Amino acid sequence: MSKHPLILIALAACAPTYTSSRTGSYSPIAKPASCEFIVATSLPSADYVEIAVVDVSPKARSKYTGEGLGMAKTLQDFKREAAPYVCEAGGDLLLAEMNGLGDYVRGVVFARKDAPTAVATKDPEPTVAEPIAADPCATGTADLPACQALCEKDQQTKACHRVGEWYELGAGVEKNVSMAIRFYQVACERGAKSDCVRVKMLREKTAAR
Repeated sequence: MSKHPLILIALAACAPTYTSSRTGSYSPIAKPASCEFIVATSLPSADYVEIAVVDVSPKARSKYTGEGLGMAKTLQDFKREAAPYVCEAGGDLLLAEMNGLGDYVRGVVFARKDAPTAVATKDPEPTVAEPIAADPCATGTADLPACQALCEKDQQTKACHRVGEWYELGAGVEKNVSMAIRFYQVACERGAKSDCVRVKMLREKTAAR
């Protein structure tokens, strides 16, 4: 037993929260908890399809730096913590996303397009699959105007988050912190707590310049 049980309890209490949610309609078969997968900071090819998102929320932050306590700082640590969610989703690749403080705060889970999926219906009659509309907010099929419309007209919180993220990182669009704050704020007002944190972080970072 550790000689410092109170320290271990304190560290556990500050451990960040990992949550996972499915995206899209592609559903590969779940893998064992110890499955192998790639972790990267950019999508290596178009042979993957987005299947899930893993979000990380810190329970506590440093009052000096604003950094989330216990947050993963390296790809290896992030891979270890996110592994159960990636494997459960049947993922083959985790696209890691870092905030301006050096914390890994989000991961997009991808599966290979040729990955085995759940057993289809046993209906012996041949069926014609309905075409599936591409998700304009997904990484592989990004469409800024369409995703922005989902945020503003259809009031989809996830779309607001994704547009804010694109503007913050300059992904496929010119980097614009003011626009990032605007869309993060909309998501925040609709209940996305992690986006409230991002709004505060970006405003403080902008004010410090």
